[in-house]
Amino acid sequence: MYQPISLQEASRLLKEHGPGGRFLAGGTDLVIAIKEKGLVPKYVVDLKKIPGLSAIREHADGSVTIGALTTMREVEISPAIIRKFPFLAQSAAEVGSIQIRNRATVGGNMANATPSADVAPGLIALNATAKIVGARGEKTVPLEEFFRGPGQTVMEPDEILTEITIPKTSPQLVGEYIKFSPRDMMDLAYVGVAVTYNLTDINRCSDVRIVLGAVAPTPIRARNSEAILEGQILTAELATRQRIGFLSVLNGAVKYWPRIAGLYSELLALVPSPVIALNRAVAVGMAEGPEAGLKIVDQLIGERADRVRRRGHLPHLRQPPTDDRRMRHTRTDDRPRLRDIDRRDPLHHLLA
Repeated sequence: MYQPISLQEASRLLKEHGPGGRFLAGGTDLVIAIKEKGLVPKYVVDLKKIPGLSAIREHADGSVTIGALTTMREVEISPAIIRKFPFLAQSAAEVGSIQIRNRATVGGNMANATPSADVAPGLIALNATAKIVGARGEKTVPLEEFFRGPGQTVMEPDEILTEITIPKTSPQLVGEYIKFSPRDMMDLAYVGVAVTYNLTDINRCSDVRIVLGAVAPTPIRARNSEAILEGQILTAELATRQRIGFLSVLNGAVKYWPRIAGLYSELLALVPSPVIALNRAVAVGMAEGPEAGLKIVDQLIGERADRVRRRGHLPHLRQPPTDDRRMRHTRTDDRPRLRDIDRRDPLHHLLA
């Protein structure tokens, strides 16, 4: 265990001692990996003694910087975050229990690159950037480009994420974060949605950004949906039309349904949680079009089929999930939910 007192020393330690080392921030992911997943790091570099990494600072230019060692609890209760980005404070409050939030750090959460991370969609929606420091100097990367896959980022092994910066936002900024998970609290997101836009006096929205978490290897922008809302005046009629459009995107063109219906039986046989898999495919379809969603389904079936063939058996087909097994929304209000589907639709269980 090493406890450097500067970023340069921390980077040097990783470079000198080679592969097998791990940085320690809050430890909520690393400790679990060691205790429950069999990870045995060759050495650990504790970052907590490096000054300047754990603060939330407002700058004269209107930007806000969140240090990498800032805890989720600090983000949740920060007056600056609550005043400027209340939905970001809410997303931090969705992370585990209060004990976890008092340990888990923003930097560790980003560097761990878990697709279901609650805070990442909100930060990407705010056009945040990540500052990375290493032996070769420092660089700044848009957080949208920071993630490469589950557990993978653009950082080199000896590089350290030092801070997240949210650029100046409009006073007209409106935002929200909604999380879908099977339990009401202390559970990972199956789908997380962050939305930001600027709302004028006549309810016209601009700079729309919609970011989906837990539906793909990395957080993704729903660019098609953004384009539909961009420049529109928000009215009850538009909301109704968008809801119909939303469901039509989920339903897709008629030619896609027979294929999805046929694939569902295969998913039931091959995928432990077919409804979750389809929810993710549908969310990707929203963001990138029906074919992209179907590609996710095909990929899932291919991967699971390979595993089943290696094991030499095929599970029995199961019936679609009943109502009491439906995934629930973590909120109790009357906002539209991803699964508010017409029950008369014979394929409604695909989106349950």
